[in-house]
Amino acid sequence: MTIQINIDSLGSILGAIVSLTYALYFLIHYRVVERNRVKLLLALFLFSMFIFFMGYSLYSSATKVRNVLLWTRVCYAGGALVAYYSYHLSSRLIERESHVLHMVFLIYVSAAIVLIFFPGGHLFTETLNPEKYHSSLIKGPIFPGFLLSILIMDSILLVRFIRGLRGNRNIHLISPLIFGFAFWLAEAIFNGILGAILSLIEVQLIVGPIVMMICLALYSARYTAMKNKELASTKDENRQIVQQLIYDQLSGLYSRQYFLEFMEQRLSHHKRNPVWDCLIFLDMDNFKSVNDELGHQKGDELIALMGDILNEHSRASDICARYGGDEFLLLLENCGIEDAKSFVVKIQKDFEKKICPLMEDWGGCVELSLSIGIIDSSRWTDRVRDTIERADLAMYSSKKTGKNRVTVYTEDFESPLK
Repeated sequence: MTIQINIDSLGSILGAIVSLTYALYFLIHYRVVERNRVKLLLALFLFSMFIFFMGYSLYSSATKVRNVLLWTRVCYAGGALVAYYSYHLSSRLIERESHVLHMVFLIYVSAAIVLIFFPGGHLFTETLNPEKYHSSLIKGPIFPGFLLSILIMDSILLVRFIRGLRGNRNIHLISPLIFGFAFWLAEAIFNGILGAILSLIEVQLIVGPIVMMICLALYSARYTAMKNKELASTKDENRQIVQQLIYDQLSGLYSRQYFLEFMEQRLSHHKRNPVWDCLIFLDMDNFKSVNDELGHQKGDELIALMGDILNEHSRASDICARYGGDEFLLLLENCGIEDAKSFVVKIQKDFEKKICPLMEDWGGCVELSLSIGIIDSSRWTDRVRDTIERADLAMYSSKKTGKNRVTVYTEDFESPLK
């Protein structure tokens, strides 16, 4: 096909390249990154613009009548699709849908495309216009009415779009698209009038794509920044959720659920590689009296104090958790009975050292101490709860024999009568 390059064809090629590039970008983003309908509509809108610009470039530079006619039809068909997807895109941007208006645009665009490709010379003749400085056909008798209908539909779209922007909650994000879209649409109306009267249409083919390219780049940057902010916020929320699931908020120790799950893993590890661990069940003596006499706030402070003491004395490999109320569980990995007993005695002494001045400040007379039960891994069962119950039995024995004691679990323990 022989072509003749001119300023119009060069400008429209630029528009086609910009439109196709961004159409592919938004389509890939929609398919791979996020199923956002605005991205899909942008891709379809820009692909329609690509058809329009490419058709215009080819018909304005073609030299044979049949080629000029073919690409003229492709160009105007692309323009009709632009109008259709402009409606959908603008409706999405202003968050306002109209079933009636959608049907009007669908029927209009469908009828326009049929009319564009309908033979007979009613819309386009097969005669080149000698007054044009580039290849162009003499328009048929119904072309002025067709052009007027396009201007009316574009005007309706533009007015509805501008009115719908009032109170839009995403105005900052979509403002680049608003400007680029409104500029392109208004320029289409203005240059459509100029094209019908003065045959001056080359300005839109150079300015429009450049403006829209800049606006699309700004929108992409703002959208990316917004998503990064949302992602950071989501990460913070997830981190808080994880903290709430893993840690007990009052004591600062691990939560009951986390400890149970960790013990399940530890029991599985023991089946494959037996090691010497100790499980400790710790309970505050007379804690209920603190709540009754001094209030639950003082009881909460005691829980926090116990958490601080356990964190201070435990090793990095130890797992300390609040089991519930004033009960605490400790898993001492690679630790024998004697080492475990030495460890909990230090806990008892530190607790006594810190609780005495605290009770004096509160003006209370409750005698607080720690009853502790220990079970080594050689007496663990295959079930976590049964193993914990055995440690609980040892702790309960400490309470029965005078409190503030440390008891090691043996097979002689019977179920407690609580």
